[in-house]
Amino acid sequence: MTDERYTGGLVWLSFAHPERGFLGVSIVRITEADLVSARRQIAATFPHARPGAEVAHAACTVAWALQCNPGGEVLASRIEPGSQLETTVLADGLLARVIGKEELTRRQLI
Repeated sequence: MTDERYTGGLVWLSFAHPERGFLGVSIVRITEADLVSARRQIAATFPHARPGAEVAHAACTVAWALQCNPGGEVLASRIEPGSQLETTVLADGLLARVIGKEELTRRQLI
C-alpha cells in the first residue's frame, strides 16, 4: 500500500552507522518521476515492502546521485509543504548536502 497522491517534495534523511554513529542529515527534493521509478523497483524486488518505502528509496537514490548520501542506515521523513522547516531549508540553502550535528544544533534543527 502506498500513498499514490503523494507526488514528491522535500525529504529529511538521517544517516547513522553502528560503529561510526551519527553521520549527518541530507535533505533532498524528490519528484513524481523519482517515486514512480522507486515504486517499480520496490515492486520487482521487495513485494512485501512497507507502505511508504518508495519515499525512502527515492530520496536515498536522489541523495546518492547528488553525492550527499554518506552511507550507513537511514531514516527518511517527508517534510510538510508550507512548514517552518521547509521554509528554513529553502531559505538557508540546506538542500542536497550533508549537514553535520554541529550545524543542525546551531540552526536548532535537532
